Amino acid sequence: MGDDRQVVPEEAGAAAPVPPPRPIAPSVPTEDMLLAYVEQLADGRAGHRALCFHLSRLDRAHRHDKHLKIATNMLMEMVDQFSGRLFVLRSSDIVVVCKGITARAIDHAIEALRYLFNDDKLARQDAQAQFYSVFDLEIGYPQFLSLIRGIRDTEARQRLRAVRRPLAKPMEQRLAGLLDALSAIDLSQMVRRQTVWALQEGRKPVAKFDELFISIDRLSAAISPDVNLAKDRQLFQYLTRWLDKHMLMRLAWEQFGNSRPLSLNINLSTLQSPEFLKFDNERASGWRGRTILEIQLGDLWADLAAYFAIADLVKQRGYLRCLDGVSFQAFPCINFQPLKLDLVKLIWDDALLQLEEPRTRALYQAIRDCGAERIIFARCGRPEAVKFGQALGVQLFQGWHLDRLQGVAPRG
Repeated sequence: MGDDRQVVPEEAGAAAPVPPPRPIAPSVPTEDMLLAYVEQLADGRAGHRALCFHLSRLDRAHRHDKHLKIATNMLMEMVDQFSGRLFVLRSSDIVVVCKGITARAIDHAIEALRYLFNDDKLARQDAQAQFYSVFDLEIGYPQFLSLIRGIRDTEARQRLRAVRRPLAKPMEQRLAGLLDALSAIDLSQMVRRQTVWALQEGRKPVAKFDELFISIDRLSAAISPDVNLAKDRQLFQYLTRWLDKHMLMRLAWEQFGNSRPLSLNINLSTLQSPEFLKFDNERASGWRGRTILEIQLGDLWADLAAYFAIADLVKQRGYLRCLDGVSFQAFPCINFQPLKLDLVKLIWDDALLQLEEPRTRALYQAIRDCGAERIIFARCGRPEAVKFGQALGVQLFQGWHLDRLQGVAPRG
């Protein structure tokens, strides 16, 4: 990363030429690599912009390693497109420097990370300086260089003061406690179904398929009122993989003769597991072509390589692929074409009712680009959600409002 120009002595007969500086080794802190890179830009910064996400200011519960990995993956397409560099700092802050980047691309990156960290009030606030900063390096280079030097100096001081923190409770003990609690629960009483309906003007709603799921909130309350599984990332990840296997067993028992197709929420790691392969080989013949695999957006961002490794295989085996959990903020920022999805779940949010016209048009165009026939407007708990979705050209809907209209109670 250092300056690669060779230094030549001015006087004849001087010592041998000084070799070019070595690239900074991977063991060197990221902050030092970032500072070296920024200093090299001093004379060639024309057209460069920097985008800093101050994730260190978020609540600690919202910046786990998995969150940072997802954020990095979300930004890498922009980095590749605009000849950029990305640095993840020890503090959890992310710094991106790109050449020729457009204002639209920057806005998309900001909206994508606002969505990712939406649980934290800082990401929802309008004051940009708290969550992110943007620098035009042609005019703002001195301020940006000062910022990076300050970051590097702060990190160096923290390394000097670093002390070992007490070890947390071993993960094995926590998992053992979770398994003991699960063994005492009748999960069959917690399995629910919710229908996805096709709505066309002038026609009665048509039930297309049912989603089979277990409420994490209800399960968490049954295990212990004091345990919030959704906020304990390690336990939550383990739990969802465990529930995947339970739901595969449940699907194997289902009578598929006259029933509608079913969808399952499932982890990418489960799709690569021996349990799924066994299910597919031994039990799934009646369900091929009638099963939708719903993959969470966060799971996909966390491991795009795993998705591309398994996506074509499950398609060849007759399963449909659905991307779940896509907010209206994130939707226009996603390039759906390479994902080759069959369905996408766009999550209803009451904030859509106050959406400004330009953003509504952008969402409408993004839905058309993705294919309106593939969009499911999910979590529609009020009639306004259905009206809004239909105005965008959406025809598939899911939510308790539609179930109530059709006289359908939650089904186990």
